[in-house]
Amino acid sequence: MKILLVSPSTPNRFHRIRLQHILDALSDEHEITGVFLQCARTPFESPSSKKDYVFVKPKIVCLLDCLFQLPLPWPLEVSYTSYPPLKRLVSQLAPSHDIILVKRVRAAQFISHRVSTPVILDATDAMSLYYKKAAQSMGFWKNPLFVEEWLKYLVYEKRLGSRFTHWVVSSPTDASHLEHILPAKASVTVIPNVVDTTYYQSYKKPVLPKRILFSGLLDKYVNKSAIDFFLSFIYPSIRKEYPDVFVDIVGPNPSSRLFSLHDSHITVTGIVSDIRDYISQSSVVIAPITVGTGTRNKILQAWSHERSVVSTTIGAQGLGAEHGKHLFLADEPKLFASFVVELLKDDPLAQKIARQGHSFVEQHFSLSVMREKYNMLLKKVKNE
Repeated sequence: MKILLVSPSTPNRFHRIRLQHILDALSDEHEITGVFLQCARTPFESPSSKKDYVFVKPKIVCLLDCLFQLPLPWPLEVSYTSYPPLKRLVSQLAPSHDIILVKRVRAAQFISHRVSTPVILDATDAMSLYYKKAAQSMGFWKNPLFVEEWLKYLVYEKRLGSRFTHWVVSSPTDASHLEHILPAKASVTVIPNVVDTTYYQSYKKPVLPKRILFSGLLDKYVNKSAIDFFLSFIYPSIRKEYPDVFVDIVGPNPSSRLFSLHDSHITVTGIVSDIRDYISQSSVVIAPITVGTGTRNKILQAWSHERSVVSTTIGAQGLGAEHGKHLFLADEPKLFASFVVELLKDDPLAQKIARQGHSFVEQHFSLSVMREKYNMLLKKVKNE
């Protein structure tokens, strides 16, 4: 099958890696041409084949588009990634492909109404639900842009539901929300985030005792709020029990305030060349997420490396993991800290939890799971 893959970002094995996993899962059986936009500060890999197209939009232009289009009814994220040349190319390439696979709601703008090729919209997350939760968590009055994005995405997703019949999200929570707001004719399929268990595995660096890892895009609210929650309310209790504990905070675009916390016990790395180095040497991986939708790649990667995990219930939503078997779950700071301390103290317990998490991810969140579910959907859409 010839698939035209359209995305507002480029393939990446570090963050926002679902796009890369889609390519990994489908490229052996299908002929995929990628059309990608690059306008972020995060690093990206070269196109996966000579057939791929990458458009580069300068960040200043992205910001100016947001400013000029602020009064318009679509979300700022859509304005940020608007790019007419990409849309024109998609229209030119569409007739020679069997299916167009659109990654993210904000990339739906690149599909002209004149395009007749069947479309699958991999929204990944229900964006109106994400911004609603973010606005409620932060307080409506503190960040009115979150409220605006929530309301604009709500209208935008409903409007896209009248155009695109086949939607994909990564978790049942997002699916339930979209099924409630989209037209009845829209079909929502859950295809979870996955991990390449052959790529993410223990290697090179030995586990370092008493080392905690948090990773993510550090300019994103979901990760900024998570690490603030951890450092303010959880970390002090851990340090009281283990004065020599170390924390690695790994990911692009940390704030200057976060960088200022860098000391002999807290390492703030910024961009790193290979996240696997940090996962493989960690004792415990944490996901103290307080707001968000979808599922957490950081947990899947930790399981793939056979590392024990402590998460909030929001951080582990959509995974179906069992507390005390695959990971530890806690929303209250002192309880969260106590589970981290327990895993640092009890190495046999940490190894047991890590092994069970590894088995769980291989069974439910491997590339083969994504391949099977996507192939079923592709066959269904093509035969309609």
